[in-house]
Amino acid sequence: MNITLKMLISFAYDIPADRILQGPSWLDSDGHEILAKPDAEAGQPIDTSMRAIRIRTQLLLADRFKLALHKDTRQLTIFKLLVDKNGPKHLRAANGTAPDWVNNGHHVDCLAMTMELFAKGFLTEQMRLPVIDQTGIKGSFDFSMDWVPEERSPGPPEGEPSAASDLSGPSILTALREQLGLKLEAGKGSVEVLIVDHAQKPSEN
Repeated sequence: MNITLKMLISFAYDIPADRILQGPSWLDSDGHEILAKPDAEAGQPIDTSMRAIRIRTQLLLADRFKLALHKDTRQLTIFKLLVDKNGPKHLRAANGTAPDWVNNGHHVDCLAMTMELFAKGFLTEQMRLPVIDQTGIKGSFDFSMDWVPEERSPGPPEGEPSAASDLSGPSILTALREQLGLKLEAGKGSVEVLIVDHAQKPSEN
Protein backbone atom coordinates (compact mmCIF):
# COMPACT_ATOMS: atom_id res chain seq x y z
CA MET A 1 0.00 0.00 0.00
CA ASN A 2 1.38 3.39 -1.09
CA ILE A 3 4.82 1.90 -1.74
CA THR A 4 7.34 3.65 -3.99
CA LEU A 5 9.33 2.02 -6.75
CA LYS A 6 12.55 2.71 -4.85
CA MET A 7 11.16 0.85 -1.82
CA LEU A 8 10.22 -2.09 -4.06
CA ILE A 9 13.69 -2.18 -5.62
CA SER A 10 15.26 -1.99 -2.17
CA PHE A 11 13.26 -5.02 -1.04
CA ALA A 12 13.61 -7.03 -4.24
CA TYR A 13 17.40 -6.65 -4.43
CA ASP A 14 18.04 -6.53 -0.66
CA ILE A 15 19.91 -3.22 -0.80
CA PRO A 16 19.41 0.00 1.19
CA ALA A 17 17.36 2.60 -0.67
CA ASP A 18 20.14 5.20 -0.52
CA ARG A 19 22.28 2.93 -2.72
CA ILE A 20 19.70 2.99 -5.54
CA LEU A 21 20.83 5.75 -7.88
CA GLN A 22 19.41 7.68 -10.84
CA GLY A 23 16.07 6.71 -12.39
CA PRO A 24 12.96 8.82 -13.08
CA SER A 25 11.96 11.73 -10.86
CA TRP A 26 8.97 9.80 -9.45
CA LEU A 27 11.13 6.84 -8.32
CA ASP A 28 10.89 7.85 -4.66
CA SER A 29 7.67 9.88 -4.63
CA ASP A 30 4.78 8.12 -6.38
CA GLY A 31 3.00 5.53 -4.23
CA HIS A 32 1.65 2.27 -5.67
CA GLU A 33 -0.82 -0.31 -4.43
CA ILE A 34 0.23 -3.82 -5.41
CA LEU A 35 -1.49 -7.15 -4.92
CA ALA A 36 0.54 -10.08 -6.25
CA LYS A 37 0.21 -13.83 -5.90
CA PRO A 38 2.65 -16.45 -7.24
CA ASP A 39 1.51 -18.95 -9.84
CA ALA A 40 1.49 -22.46 -8.43
CA GLU A 41 3.50 -25.00 -10.42
CA ALA A 42 1.75 -28.27 -11.11
CA GLY A 43 2.31 -30.68 -8.23
CA GLN A 44 4.80 -28.35 -6.53
CA PRO A 45 4.25 -26.35 -3.31
CA ILE A 46 4.74 -22.62 -3.59
CA ASP A 47 8.18 -21.53 -2.39
CA THR A 48 7.54 -18.98 0.36
CA SER A 49 11.19 -18.37 1.27
CA MET A 50 12.37 -14.75 1.33
CA ARG A 51 14.78 -15.47 -1.53
CA ALA A 52 11.91 -16.71 -3.71
CA ILE A 53 9.73 -13.72 -2.81
CA ARG A 54 12.54 -11.32 -3.72
CA ILE A 55 13.07 -13.04 -7.09
CA ARG A 56 9.33 -12.91 -7.85
CA THR A 57 9.34 -9.21 -6.97
CA GLN A 58 12.25 -8.65 -9.38
CA LEU A 59 10.22 -10.32 -12.14
CA LEU A 60 7.19 -8.18 -11.29
CA LEU A 61 9.29 -5.02 -11.52
CA ALA A 62 10.67 -6.01 -14.91
CA ASP A 63 7.20 -6.90 -16.21
CA ARG A 64 5.00 -4.11 -14.85
CA PHE A 65 7.49 -1.24 -14.41
CA LYS A 66 9.76 -2.23 -17.34
CA LEU A 67 12.60 -1.82 -14.87
CA ALA A 68 16.14 -2.05 -16.20
CA LEU A 69 19.13 -1.57 -13.92
CA HIS A 70 22.72 -2.61 -13.45
CA LYS A 71 25.16 -2.98 -10.58
CA ASP A 72 28.12 -0.69 -10.05
CA THR A 73 30.48 0.27 -7.22
CA ARG A 74 31.15 3.61 -5.59
CA GLN A 75 33.70 4.75 -3.03
CA LEU A 76 31.49 5.69 -0.09
CA THR A 77 31.78 6.24 3.63
CA ILE A 78 31.45 2.94 5.44
CA PHE A 79 31.83 1.65 8.97
CA LYS A 80 33.96 -1.32 9.95
CA LEU A 81 32.68 -3.48 12.81
CA LEU A 82 35.71 -4.42 14.93
CA VAL A 83 36.43 -6.07 18.26
CA ASP A 84 37.14 -3.48 20.95
CA LYS A 85 39.77 -4.00 23.62
CA ASN A 86 38.68 -6.61 26.15
CA GLY A 87 36.00 -7.78 23.73
CA PRO A 88 33.91 -9.45 22.58
CA LYS A 89 31.56 -10.10 25.48
CA HIS A 90 28.02 -11.23 26.34
CA LEU A 91 27.72 -13.31 23.15
CA ARG A 92 25.92 -16.55 24.06
CA ALA A 93 25.95 -19.70 21.94
CA ALA A 94 22.80 -19.69 19.80
CA ASN A 95 19.89 -21.83 20.98
CA GLY A 96 18.26 -21.95 17.55
CA THR A 97 19.35 -21.97 13.93
CA ALA A 98 17.11 -19.33 12.32
CA PRO A 99 18.71 -15.87 12.54
CA ASP A 100 16.43 -13.03 13.56
CA TRP A 101 16.33 -9.81 15.56
CA VAL A 102 13.56 -7.89 17.31
CA ASN A 103 14.18 -4.15 17.58
CA ASN A 104 11.93 -1.60 19.31
CA GLY A 105 14.15 1.40 18.64
CA HIS A 106 16.17 1.29 21.87
CA HIS A 107 16.48 -2.44 22.65
CA VAL A 108 17.37 -5.30 20.32
CA ASP A 109 17.26 -9.05 20.91
CA CYS A 110 19.37 -10.98 18.41
CA LEU A 111 18.86 -14.71 17.91
CA ALA A 112 21.26 -17.05 16.11
CA MET A 113 22.97 -13.94 14.76
CA THR A 114 26.28 -13.93 12.91
CA MET A 115 28.47 -10.86 13.08
CA GLU A 116 28.19 -10.51 9.30
CA LEU A 117 24.39 -10.31 9.47
CA PHE A 118 24.47 -8.07 12.55
CA ALA A 119 26.68 -5.63 10.63
CA LYS A 120 24.94 -5.84 7.25
CA GLY A 121 21.40 -5.91 8.59
CA PHE A 122 20.89 -4.28 11.97
CA LEU A 123 23.86 -1.89 12.20
CA THR A 124 23.63 -0.72 8.59
CA GLU A 125 19.99 0.14 9.24
CA GLN A 126 20.84 2.02 12.43
CA MET A 127 23.84 3.94 11.06
CA ARG A 128 22.22 4.56 7.64
CA LEU A 129 25.55 3.72 6.04
CA PRO A 130 27.13 0.38 5.09
CA VAL A 131 28.64 -1.53 8.00
CA ILE A 132 31.16 -4.25 7.14
CA ASP A 133 32.02 -7.05 9.56
CA GLN A 134 35.74 -7.21 10.24
CA THR A 135 35.56 -8.79 13.70
CA GLY A 136 36.80 -12.19 12.62
CA ILE A 137 34.18 -13.74 14.93
CA LYS A 138 32.73 -16.94 13.50
CA GLY A 139 29.51 -18.66 14.48
CA SER A 140 26.00 -17.67 15.55
CA PHE A 141 25.08 -16.08 18.87
CA ASP A 142 22.20 -14.89 21.01
CA PHE A 143 22.67 -11.43 22.54
CA SER A 144 20.88 -8.20 23.34
CA MET A 145 21.72 -4.50 23.54
CA ASP A 146 20.13 -1.34 24.98
CA TRP A 147 20.84 2.21 23.81
CA VAL A 148 19.29 5.67 23.55
CA PRO A 149 18.20 6.56 19.99
CA GLU A 150 19.47 9.82 18.61
CA GLU A 151 17.90 12.38 16.31
CA ARG A 152 20.18 13.22 13.43
CA SER A 153 20.24 13.56 9.70
CA PRO A 154 21.24 10.52 7.58
CA GLY A 155 24.93 9.72 7.85
CA PRO A 156 27.44 11.02 10.40
CA PRO A 157 29.13 14.39 9.89
CA GLU A 158 32.47 14.08 8.11
CA GLY A 159 32.29 10.29 8.21
CA GLU A 160 32.51 10.03 11.99
CA PRO A 161 29.88 8.43 14.22
CA SER A 162 27.95 10.94 16.30
CA ALA A 163 27.02 10.61 19.97
CA ALA A 164 23.48 10.57 21.27
CA SER A 165 22.20 13.93 22.51
CA ASP A 166 20.14 12.32 25.28
CA LEU A 167 22.52 11.69 28.17
CA SER A 168 20.11 9.46 30.11
CA GLY A 169 21.57 6.37 28.46
CA PRO A 170 24.33 5.17 26.14
CA SER A 171 24.50 5.95 22.45
CA ILE A 172 24.49 2.94 20.15
CA LEU A 173 28.28 3.32 19.79
CA THR A 174 28.81 3.28 23.56
CA ALA A 175 26.39 0.38 23.93
CA LEU A 176 28.37 -1.63 21.37
CA ARG A 177 31.58 -1.11 23.32
CA GLU A 178 30.24 -1.53 26.85
CA GLN A 179 27.69 -4.29 26.28
CA LEU A 180 29.19 -6.34 23.42
CA GLY A 181 32.86 -5.40 23.35
CA LEU A 182 32.60 -4.20 19.73
CA LYS A 183 33.26 -0.87 18.02
CA LEU A 184 32.64 0.96 14.75
CA GLU A 185 35.40 2.66 12.82
CA ALA A 186 34.65 5.03 9.91
CA GLY A 187 36.47 4.79 6.61
CA LYS A 188 36.05 4.61 2.85
CA GLY A 189 35.29 1.50 0.88
CA SER A 190 33.89 0.12 -2.37
CA VAL A 191 30.14 -0.26 -1.97
CA GLU A 192 27.78 -1.95 -4.41
CA VAL A 193 25.04 0.32 -5.79
CA LEU A 194 22.21 -0.17 -8.27
CA ILE A 195 21.88 2.24 -11.21
CA VAL A 196 18.32 2.52 -12.56
CA ASP A 197 18.63 2.75 -16.34
CA HIS A 198 14.91 2.75 -17.17
CA ALA A 199 11.52 2.55 -15.47
CA GLN A 200 8.01 3.51 -16.49
CA LYS A 201 4.77 3.92 -14.62
CA PRO A 202 2.71 0.74 -14.70
CA SER A 203 -0.82 0.60 -16.07
CA GLU A 204 -3.62 -0.70 -13.86
CA ASN A 205 -4.83 -4.26 -14.32
